[in-house]
Amino acid sequence: MNNASKQTAAPDYGIDFPKELRRNGLYGLGGVAMGIVLALLAADGALGIVLSTVSLVSGILLIANVAVSFWGSRSGKLRVRDQIIAQLPWRGDEQVLDIGCGHGLMLIGAAQRLTTGKATGIDMWLQESQWHNDSDATLANASLAGVGDRVTVRRADARDLPYDNNAFDVVLSSWVIHTMTDPDDRAQVLKEIARVVKPGGRVVIVDFDFVNEYVKHFRDKDWKDVQKAGPNLLFVTPTYTMSAVKP
Repeated sequence: MNNASKQTAAPDYGIDFPKELRRNGLYGLGGVAMGIVLALLAADGALGIVLSTVSLVSGILLIANVAVSFWGSRSGKLRVRDQIIAQLPWRGDEQVLDIGCGHGLMLIGAAQRLTTGKATGIDMWLQESQWHNDSDATLANASLAGVGDRVTVRRADARDLPYDNNAFDVVLSSWVIHTMTDPDDRAQVLKEIARVVKPGGRVVIVDFDFVNEYVKHFRDKDWKDVQKAGPNLLFVTPTYTMSAVKP
């Protein structure tokens, strides 16, 4: 039994935005319940029927939102990860940094492309970002994926990366930078990313908001091949991918 469990175990990359999913799910169920109650009480009253319909539709839409987002967390984001990683040119000896690595989705995807290289993940592992979010879960996932020897993690602030200039060939970040509401903080993260990437190195950022801001930042710095792709409705809210090469 234990051997079978070990053979079938797979990395668990967590449920994203758990508080939002729980809130929308409760609101959705409440809307459906209220719609049913209003329908029963309304009888032939036009206003009651309208209110019942609005409540039912709103509740159903919220539940559908939760379902799509849950699928995105459990399956969809792996497909997006694999597409992004597959499009990058790999030698196998790269030094990779994943900013906001969470449970290790992008980190492990990159590590699977390495032979002699190493993949480093940093995060603050906040619980509002993912359920059961901690560095032990990240390392456990790396081990399950067979890349534990190629992965290291560290608690660090993306605005002050604890690494030397020109330390990494590839820097990745997914669904993280938008959480910084202060534009100066976002700009500082982008500066730190630019600092630690080697000349000729590549940056890939996946995010909901501010992607045009990221694009402008790197274009203004005369980076090469600055591109924006998307949208992808993985979590209902459109997701975009930005990539650039350091001159």
